[in-house]
Amino acid sequence: MTVFGYNHKMKLLLDAIIEKVAQFEVKLERFSVIK
Repeated sequence: MTVFGYNHKMKLLLDAIIEKVAQFEVKLERFSVIK
């Protein structure tokens, strides 16, 4: 993933996004609602 911009906090944002994606869990109840 590449992030462009002038803000020096872009790395912090990218790290936070990667951490959330890594901790993402799919709940089976969610799929039963969609079906």
